[in-house]
Amino acid sequence: MKPTTKLTRGLLTQGLAVVTIALISTSQGSATTPAVSFNSASLVQKLKSAPNAELPAQTAALVVQAKGSTRDQEAAFIVGSAVELNPAAAPLIVSSVCRLSPDVAAVVAEAAAKKQPKQLEAIARAATSAAPGQSLKVLAILCKNHSADYEVIASAVAKSTPGMDRSIVTAVGEALPSLKLFITRSVETLAKQKDFTISVPEVFSQVTADVDNTAKVLKTQPDQILTKGIAQAQFSLLPPPPLPQPRKLVAFTPFDDSVRPDPIKYFDSVPVTGGRNYSAPAN
Repeated sequence: MKPTTKLTRGLLTQGLAVVTIALISTSQGSATTPAVSFNSASLVQKLKSAPNAELPAQTAALVVQAKGSTRDQEAAFIVGSAVELNPAAAPLIVSSVCRLSPDVAAVVAEAAAKKQPKQLEAIARAATSAAPGQSLKVLAILCKNHSADYEVIASAVAKSTPGMDRSIVTAVGEALPSLKLFITRSVETLAKQKDFTISVPEVFSQVTADVDNTAKVLKTQPDQILTKGIAQAQFSLLPPPPLPQPRKLVAFTPFDDSVRPDPIKYFDSVPVTGGRNYSAPAN
């Protein structure tokens, strides 16, 4: 009986091991390639049936209908498909979707930017203007996936959501940790100017100049600094931050009263020889 018991136990142990490995493999596979639970072909057909003028509204309506755990994935698929059908309408599509479904603003902005990276600035402004409460999330995902365009993205978000400059500067540093050092250096340099207030265009213009100058000194590329950052051993080689870029001043243009789109017609004064005849129209 003892040999039989040992054999049975051995088989049970092996069986449990096989089941455990299978469960682990299944869970890993589902984590990397999640099953799609929505009918992608049907969604594409609905988008194709919409006229170009109605495509943004139809896209937004389909995203509203997306529910459950795959909502983000479905929204990204719908927007990406719509942008492929009409690339020129990418910002309008994003704006329409974000207005009705602000919770997926970051996801759909990235889906559109992935299809049309040349329209990145317009897409960022469209998403954040339509869903200002999601601006920092939109900023973060776009900066992470399009790090070389951080200055364009930050400036676009700042234009569509005024008054958030400080939060935007901080959010870019969180999204791209390799820039934190340069952001700190730039803010400290700009703070020496009179009447300094944190401005996204000024800060990131200074950051870009600092990154480019550092890349030349370290004999590398700015993209390498963005992706890998600065090694501890390179800190002693860092050049001093560049001087602030001169502020752009708007030239004063005096008002020219002689130029009028509709010249004012002045009526003749009262004639010297008698009063005006009010029953007749004035000249």
